[in-house]
Amino acid sequence: FFFRTLYCAAMDDDPFAALVAEMTSATPNADAAETSAPATIESDKTKDDGVQQPQPPLRSEEKKVNVALPAKDEVRTPASPPPQQQQVREQKVQQEQQEAAEEEEKEDEADNGFLEMVNSVQDLDQLRHKFIAFRKDKDAEMYELKNKFTEISRRQKEVFIEVETRRKTAVNKGKKYKQTAQKLYYQIQKMNNDLKFERQKKEELSAEVAVVRNQKKEREKAIEQLTNSISSLKSNLNETEQSKDQIMDEFKQTHSVIDKLIQNEKMQARLKCAIEITPLHQNGDEAKDAEHGNFNLCIAKLRFLDSSLDASTVSMQWNRSHFTQLLPIKNATRTQYMLSADDVGSIIKVEVRSKNDPDCFETAVLKNGAVRMHALCNKLIQENLLKINKQQIEFQVEPDLEEQNTAKLLASHLKDSSSKEHVKSLILLFNRDKIKLRIAKKNHTIDKEEYNEGMRMTLSAMNHNRFSLKLSSTKKYVLLSKTPFERDN
Repeated sequence: FFFRTLYCAAMDDDPFAALVAEMTSATPNADAAETSAPATIESDKTKDDGVQQPQPPLRSEEKKVNVALPAKDEVRTPASPPPQQQQVREQKVQQEQQEAAEEEEKEDEADNGFLEMVNSVQDLDQLRHKFIAFRKDKDAEMYELKNKFTEISRRQKEVFIEVETRRKTAVNKGKKYKQTAQKLYYQIQKMNNDLKFERQKKEELSAEVAVVRNQKKEREKAIEQLTNSISSLKSNLNETEQSKDQIMDEFKQTHSVIDKLIQNEKMQARLKCAIEITPLHQNGDEAKDAEHGNFNLCIAKLRFLDSSLDASTVSMQWNRSHFTQLLPIKNATRTQYMLSADDVGSIIKVEVRSKNDPDCFETAVLKNGAVRMHALCNKLIQENLLKINKQQIEFQVEPDLEEQNTAKLLASHLKDSSSKEHVKSLILLFNRDKIKLRIAKKNHTIDKEEYNEGMRMTLSAMNHNRFSLKLSSTKKYVLLSKTPFERDN
């Protein structure tokens, strides 16, 4: 009403005539006055102060909540909370609704009071004075609220500083307590070690005292025996001759033992050996000009320092490390061994033992640390890992029908000569869920199995293209790849 009056006064020559016309006009709608009055007052405050004032809170019916609803596929039914938590939540919701209703009632009372005050005004000066008084009251309330908020912030900061100080003090005390406990622990450990050492020393001294006493008794007995033997020297001459023969026998035995030790040392020196690495091409041939290193698909050859040593007189066993243990590699008992994918990350060690003297042996370790993955294999493995997420991976293999278990599993597919030819070419297929074994020409699945803990693949040490695939406890196939490179991949 106030701003409509000012607008009319600005448009007409006589402002008081416009004011009288507005006052004598019909009473405005209550809803329009209720909604327009607070907005005009706030805009007036903004114009006078030049500072944007905070807007009044929206009523519950005027509040608009813009929530992004999830898609149908993404909607999940939440788990129902326990009864106690649900009751607490309902109480909180009711309490918030009551507080909101009280605030709305206060706002409505304030708006109604303001409208009554505005409607009771009959003069522009009186309206202006009342508006100024209303604004001063509002400014005083805002100033009081700001002071309260500042005081609350100051108290929160003081409490936070105090809590942080207590936390730092507790941390420092904890560190000091920890250091003190460590010192006490080390002191107790040192005292226990000293006590063990003293006890051990006491036991050694008591043992030495017992030995001295026994020696004293033996000496006394020896003196008595010497006094008795002096009287019977003549009768002991024959016994002395016999003792000479016994001494000669003991000397011969000692001499033979010494000879055996010397032979063992010589054999030990002859058994000294080293491991040499020869890389391979993808087709399995030796690549003498390739880069040397401890990679899979390389040949580890055992070279004896003594070239005259006959390899048939010694036994060899290649071993690979498994954590802190050395495990023998099955069928790896020759002078050379091809490093495979099973050896990646392990240290290779070979043990050479003499067949004539099993106690005499020597070992050699592959230099340059653990076996690493070949660069070509590593690249192909990365490509296969990316490919298996979208599609399947296929490898062409051939079954080893000389192995009884494999021939038994494929017996149903070996009934005639044509089926035998088809079975010789198989496809080993890997996808995200399972492994399949198919006949290449017929595209017929022979066997399939989902990935499980009992599934194993073991590479042969004797045949570089041979490996065994264990799908389950009852299914184990022995297969042959075209090249060692394909087998390791």
